[in-house]
Amino acid sequence: MKKITILIIASVSLAVVAAIAIIAFPAQDGDKVIQEDYQTKWGPPAPLSAETETMIKQDYLEFYTKIGTPNATIDDVYIRNYYGTYGSCVAVMMIDAHTLYIQVTGSETIDGITFYYNDAKRILIWENGNFYRLQIANDMGLLTKDDLICIERNTRI
Repeated sequence: MKKITILIIASVSLAVVAAIAIIAFPAQDGDKVIQEDYQTKWGPPAPLSAETETMIKQDYLEFYTKIGTPNATIDDVYIRNYYGTYGSCVAVMMIDAHTLYIQVTGSETIDGITFYYNDAKRILIWENGNFYRLQIANDMGLLTKDDLICIERNTRI
């Protein structure tokens, strides 16, 4: 009987705390709009076309061979993750067959949005044959805040 009483008190206490949290921290209208926009406009990214994937890999290969692996081929570079296309920009994480990646967690915050990483690789923005780090692409005006929100959410898919 004592256990049941404790369980009932704990349940009521939890319900009271949840109600207080809802009252004290109501959802902002902007939060709802962003969530609805994400679900209706973006959602999970549509697959990359084979042509775009090849162009991204070719451009990465060109960069990759300039920094010290002159004998690399297109079969040595991979799009590890694709996070969506935003206007003329494509958000990807690239890897290659000849580089060892340190398994260190990290994060970066851009325009108030935090991106978490479980190794040394970072999300790149490919645009017109060039690759940019997220912060640089944002500073250049290639991405909007909504784009960053979508990219970050797509890292969790």
